[in-house]
Amino acid sequence: MNYIIKKDINPIYELFKTFYYLANEDEEIESFNKTLDKESLDKDKYKKNNLKNFHKFIDKFKKQNKIPMDKIQFYFKDIKDSDSKTNNFLANIFLVNLDLEDLQSVKKRILSLPTSELESNLIRDIISFLEDIFDSNSLKSINSKESLLKFLISNSKNLSPEIKWNLTVLLEDSRKHLLELISIITDSLEIFKNTFSILDKDKEIFIKELNTTFKENPDYLTSLFGFKLDNDSILNIYPSMINFKSIDITYNEGKISAIPGRYNCYFGYKFKELIALTNGKKNESELLQDKLKALGDKSKYEILKMLNNGPMYGQQIAEKLSLTTATISYHMNSLVLCGLVKLNKVDNKIYYNSNKDEINYFLKKLGEELT
Repeated sequence: MNYIIKKDINPIYELFKTFYYLANEDEEIESFNKTLDKESLDKDKYKKNNLKNFHKFIDKFKKQNKIPMDKIQFYFKDIKDSDSKTNNFLANIFLVNLDLEDLQSVKKRILSLPTSELESNLIRDIISFLEDIFDSNSLKSINSKESLLKFLISNSKNLSPEIKWNLTVLLEDSRKHLLELISIITDSLEIFKNTFSILDKDKEIFIKELNTTFKENPDYLTSLFGFKLDNDSILNIYPSMINFKSIDITYNEGKISAIPGRYNCYFGYKFKELIALTNGKKNESELLQDKLKALGDKSKYEILKMLNNGPMYGQQIAEKLSLTTATISYHMNSLVLCGLVKLNKVDNKIYYNSNKDEINYFLKKLGEELT
């Protein structure tokens, strides 16, 4: 895989994730506490020893932030479906993988586009987002603002009332809201940079660790997730100090921004540490139990059976099992993390494959344990 490890953060991404954290703070704290509880870790001790500067940054940013909370909630509140968090938000539908220079180009484009063309671009991006939630056939009738609004009103299963209302408001005056979103980012960048200095030392240490990780194992992401790109694509790997507990791989083709497509990976600075805390405590028997637990879930078992016939992407699996894509995403994360499933990106879609080598190894070790 071709990759470039960046020497600094992407401030736009980090600011997006800061606003996301503020808009979903209670849920974020609860979710992380559950992770630490699951591993029998002392929550207060872990946060004091490992996340002291992160929380200092959040507290300082909140004090200096000038953006009203209702605006932050509108653009950055998690888009929940009927089952779970999606880790997606309204701003992320339209502005992905942007840097500072891109943001100014996008603003000029939004100001210059005729209203009809802007609206059609906006609808295209919303449909692209909805394809991850609804059967693509049901979206074919959407060809105007009116038909999209009608679709949002008549389809209540997979979208919360809040996100349907926000999308409706956005569609009523798309230029105004997109420019407002860009202003929120540009008006907050100076405050973000000043407060982010709290994390500068942690960032410099982490960038060195990141270079070491990929120097020792250039296929780290492939070995972890089974993630691969074609030989012509380049993955830009950024350190992420705000989205500290995960790895986020994004692609921006087809967005209203019209920025050339690029793959970016945002690597959370506590991700490896948290994975080590989780897996480092587990012996062979416990790892087998993780797989057995995954297979004991009917939906996960059915997914694995389907993947035995060939790779599939999330929406295909959701349609086959009549589940929402958020639920499928939850199941796939579990199957990937316990090694039973690999993923690969083809034509900008993530395809899931059964990890036959790991399944065969699992069956062999299980046989040894039980006979």
